[in-house]
Amino acid sequence: MIAQDTMKKAHKTFVAMVIIVALAGGPFCSAAAPSLAEVERFQQERGREGAMWLLKQDLSAPADIMHALLEKRKDRPNYSLMQDGMGLCRDAAIFGRAHKDERIVRAAVVLADALLHKYATRSGGFVEYDRNSWLKSGEMWRTIPWGTAFCGNRTFEAWLALRDAFTPEQRAFWRRSLENTGAWIYKNPVVAGYVFNDAIDLCRLLWRIGHEFDHPEMCQWALEAAEHRIRRDVDDEGWIQGELGGASGTYQMIGAEYLAKFAWEAKAPVLDEAVRRIFAKSSLLYATPTLDWAGNFGTRSSHLWRVPGPLILLAAALGDPAAAYFAQTCGDITWGGDVKLWQAALAQPASAPAYPAVTKFRGIQTTVVRAGPWIAYFANYDRSVWSRGFINLWHTGQRDWIFSTLHSLPPATLDATARAKARLGDTDDWAGFPHVRVTAGETHYDSQQRISSIETTKEADGVTVNWVEPLLAFDGAAGGELRSSCRFHSQEIEMQLDLKDIEGRVWFDFHFMKRPDGWANYWVGEEMDDILAGRFVKTGGNYGRFNEQAFKAGDFTLCGLQLDRTVFVFEVVAAPPSATIRLKPNAESGLHTGGDEVTGGHGGLRFRIEVPTSEKQVTLKLRIRALSPP
Repeated sequence: MIAQDTMKKAHKTFVAMVIIVALAGGPFCSAAAPSLAEVERFQQERGREGAMWLLKQDLSAPADIMHALLEKRKDRPNYSLMQDGMGLCRDAAIFGRAHKDERIVRAAVVLADALLHKYATRSGGFVEYDRNSWLKSGEMWRTIPWGTAFCGNRTFEAWLALRDAFTPEQRAFWRRSLENTGAWIYKNPVVAGYVFNDAIDLCRLLWRIGHEFDHPEMCQWALEAAEHRIRRDVDDEGWIQGELGGASGTYQMIGAEYLAKFAWEAKAPVLDEAVRRIFAKSSLLYATPTLDWAGNFGTRSSHLWRVPGPLILLAAALGDPAAAYFAQTCGDITWGGDVKLWQAALAQPASAPAYPAVTKFRGIQTTVVRAGPWIAYFANYDRSVWSRGFINLWHTGQRDWIFSTLHSLPPATLDATARAKARLGDTDDWAGFPHVRVTAGETHYDSQQRISSIETTKEADGVTVNWVEPLLAFDGAAGGELRSSCRFHSQEIEMQLDLKDIEGRVWFDFHFMKRPDGWANYWVGEEMDDILAGRFVKTGGNYGRFNEQAFKAGDFTLCGLQLDRTVFVFEVVAAPPSATIRLKPNAESGLHTGGDEVTGGHGGLRFRIEVPTSEKQVTLKLRIRALSPP
């Protein structure tokens, strides 16, 4: 066995690189915020591709242009021809004017006018029966409220970019249509009935229409309705209510961004305060220092992996000092092309955020722990569709997520709508905590379903977290109890797992999912000796395909799992003598291997500890350390 003091001594040669990377702030940060001149050029140039495409179309046949655009985007799920088409026209018109090319502006006028005639209803709403969506044709009426919001705001922005280029007849039609939309929203109960992001975008659209066409009553009602929704749907921690009456990662970030846009335009104190609360309390303290976001709670959350740049920029312009810090040190030009917005953000007083060691979020039943390079997430959010009891881990040196698995739900349990929404991106990632499964015949009892209790203890050199989980079958039946204790300090995690009252075979699985552009492999034996001693490895290892290896617990000391540049060392400190340790080259579930079209997995590795059915009480102790090469 390699002694622990040998590991500590060898690891000192690796620490400098980790510290440098941590201080650099990770890949999120750019060298500096863009200049205002660069922002203006970005605003003018971002419509180039769409403008060049428009010039190739036959302007005498706008229906054919729409068909061609729909064909061009047909592979995008939930594609809106109205919303994206109006955005294309807006950006192309700005590009055409910047380059004094009236042909481009005229082409944008033709397409935008055709889109409005196609989708606007006489009542002021928008209906998109050709929208790419998971909705069945008989449910497309649901697109009216959200289409009126999101498509309406894109339409309004197209109006601002094109109104001077319209003919008098077109200008009159557009004004009449937009005022009809304002009348549709004004005092409409729908504004109270749909999810927050949809409703707040409706309020913003109504305010913009009222402000543009001198309807002060619309502006006033839009602000009042927004204030009511904020009071009802945004809690004191800044969590926004989403689907099923609970928060979700996706709706949280979308709703915050739409609210911030409204606040920036309307300059209303109640909106400003809500944006600052959402950013400073939930968005900032839940995110990593590089603003990566554990979005796997609630519904439709798995694709969200970072706090949106536009939200950071808007929060900065509205006066949040931490947002101003990120905008001024890490600002990216793609966050927005509004010169006045950037000017305000860059002029605000800024200060780097301070993160507490432990943050508890009542709104999503989550505890976030920060210790050294680690950030751990312990959630028990019972309103989540996918992720009750999820446990996530972030490592600064790796600059990436080391995720837990989720429910390990078999794809067959997902109906068509759930499959279309899911895209379980979290299962493409890596497990920093084991998925524990007890198998009794045909029944599986799994961890990460529910946390029944959790306690945290802050120490001088780290944080210890103790939590209890029942192992649950898919129908909710219990099959044992898992007690976990993790001490986070320096580059190390000391983990103890205790199982009692078990009836069946036990698997402790650490999943390591291979990313499309990533590299993953094991190091064992004398290769690991060399790595820990700071030497160049003498053998070629298992480059390419790693063959499965199995060890009895007493014969196994440690292995290294390399993910890109970082080596995570797994040392088994204590395990039942009857246990078998397997280093498996392939993940077995379709959720991980890419065999299921929903998840789009890319394969990976698995570190497994198996305990036979003869064991009724199991204690496992592990030491996990992250090494970064010099």
